[in-house]
Amino acid sequence: MWTFTFTKAMKHIQVFRKLKVPNSSAVKIKGFTLTEVIVVLAIIAIVAAIMFPVIMNAKKSAYKATTTSNLRQCITAALIYEGDNDDLPTAEAIFSTLAKVPTCDKMDYWRQSCSNEWGLPMVGSYGYVLGIEEFKDKEVWQAYKQSLPNYPVFAAIWYTDNKFTPFHGNSAPAGGCFGEDCFLPNKILYAMHDGSILNWHVKKYRAGKDPGELIGWAFAWSNIFNDELFL
Repeated sequence: MWTFTFTKAMKHIQVFRKLKVPNSSAVKIKGFTLTEVIVVLAIIAIVAAIMFPVIMNAKKSAYKATTTSNLRQCITAALIYEGDNDDLPTAEAIFSTLAKVPTCDKMDYWRQSCSNEWGLPMVGSYGYVLGIEEFKDKEVWQAYKQSLPNYPVFAAIWYTDNKFTPFHGNSAPAGGCFGEDCFLPNKILYAMHDGSILNWHVKKYRAGKDPGELIGWAFAWSNIFNDELFL
């Protein structure tokens, strides 16, 4: 038995010795040619060019959805207050009304922190209609409400392509903005008085009396809530 096993093992060893194992130093590894590398890089660049806009649009859509949700909660709280008090909360009362409502927009580049208030008419990251100076006059406020069947209550200007110089108060200070920084944003998300959310695209210029004349709208919160935008 042991003789048979030993004899069989020796035969396997002799067979193994006859095998030709290639010398590792003699093996030639074929590399990529310059053309192949260029083609691969071109394909990667094309795929990246296609995917980048898709990813950016997805991020904008997600951001818009978050802002829309915040505005919807803001207008719901304001309308509940209106149901109990026959009018929207004043600029002073709006902060306590929205105490438990998210009013911070992560894209609010005007503030270093969401805990910093920027002053009226802003409530958190959003403009509030009764925070605008001219609407503190009751007659002006009533006339504004009567001029529109469904007027905007809150506005988010952060969902926009145009950027603005930070400032406190209802309008930009004289000489405080330059060039395109003074124009209205091209996109605004509004929380309307009926509870709906309106995605409004604002033209950068509007035609004046002269058909060939173009008038730029300087940025001011009163322009954001201007009834001419909705008539």
